[in-house]
Amino acid sequence: MNHAARNQQELYEIHRGFETLMVSAICENSKLYDLLGAWIDHELLPTPKARLALRACKSIASETGKGPNSQLVVLQRIRRWISSGTVTQQEIEQVNEMFEDADDAGIPPIDEIITEMAPILRRRGERGALERGLSAWQKRESLIPVAEDISRVSKIGLHTANVGDCLDKNVHTVIKASHNVPKLATGIVDLDTLLGGGAKQGTLSMWMGGSGDGKSMALVQVACAAALQGKSVAFATLELPTGEQLIRIIANLTGFTIDAINDDPSCKAVQTALDDLSTSYNFGNILVKEFEPYVTTVGHLRDWVKDAEHEIGTRFEVVVVDYADKLAADLSSERKEYDTGRVVYEGFRHYMHETDRWGWTASQVVRGQQKSNKILDLTDVADSIHKIRVADLVITLNLLNHLMTLFAAKVRRGKGRFKVGPYEQDFATGRLIKV
Repeated sequence: MNHAARNQQELYEIHRGFETLMVSAICENSKLYDLLGAWIDHELLPTPKARLALRACKSIASETGKGPNSQLVVLQRIRRWISSGTVTQQEIEQVNEMFEDADDAGIPPIDEIITEMAPILRRRGERGALERGLSAWQKRESLIPVAEDISRVSKIGLHTANVGDCLDKNVHTVIKASHNVPKLATGIVDLDTLLGGGAKQGTLSMWMGGSGDGKSMALVQVACAAALQGKSVAFATLELPTGEQLIRIIANLTGFTIDAINDDPSCKAVQTALDDLSTSYNFGNILVKEFEPYVTTVGHLRDWVKDAEHEIGTRFEVVVVDYADKLAADLSSERKEYDTGRVVYEGFRHYMHETDRWGWTASQVVRGQQKSNKILDLTDVADSIHKIRVADLVITLNLLNHLMTLFAAKVRRGKGRFKVGPYEQDFATGRLIKV
């Protein structure tokens, strides 16, 4: 968030001493980070040193999937930023002094910290949700996402009493709730039917394919299908320029060919079709932004989505990344590429699970120069097997002689290992298959 955006919101009304104790506790307790720290907008903390410390926590969590358990780890993360010129030695010393002051004062139990801070966050979140609800009502948009936001906000800090679920009389309620998780269709009827309606909310799904097999087109497919189901989509592109992705999206939504749109971008018929979609009651919309490959992290994407939601006033329920293989674990990582895949995908999946969104990406496979009749499977993934271990849903793209067969290689929360197709591909109109 930039300073202008920060100025448009009120800083949290908390005592400076309490801020010191709270942030110091969050920096050494991953449980407290999950219950409280993840919900705090670090840009709205009163003091710069607290903002910097919590920003480091969020950076760590976005890459590892959980908050830090040591203040030394937080200090090390900030120290790495000194070399990039974004942080000064004086700033890291101020954070260290904050930690020392907290130790001297004595950090209170986490329940006491949650008791004081959670109501502030809930109230702030409820107000934001109501503002988005008023905007949605005026635009005649669905209020379901707003209701989901309010439900999510009401649970801030309330998980400490839940130690698990026993095999008692309530077990059927727990199982039923797991089956009632919302699903999002891919727009490919046979696939959605066998998946029981589509991908589940709070999960990370992945297409796998070789070069030219349609990975980017498959991501356009799910983005457009989501928008047509009333979901707003944040589409991060690290593979193709924004303009090219937008042309593919327009083609998919309108049925005009990519070539026709390229030849006449201002075509009246195309614009009319788009206008009809934008005024449709159930159309969500798609936001596309180009990011630099091998430098952008999951944390950058999280910040982008958050800023976009604030500026536009819409919750983005779906995050599409074309593609996550080109994300970096962090700006100065010396990890091997094999390990980077695990860190990136775990961070992406944690982000989707923690915020109840749908995540979609794609990954390259290892394949010889000649296409074969062999159906791609999990062992064909390039670089790191960790990626497919982390993903909840993995579907391989098998294109041979212009015919596309889809194989559900992994379905974490359902029955998998099935094929659908073959179908005639329809890349010309930005669609994976002909409809």
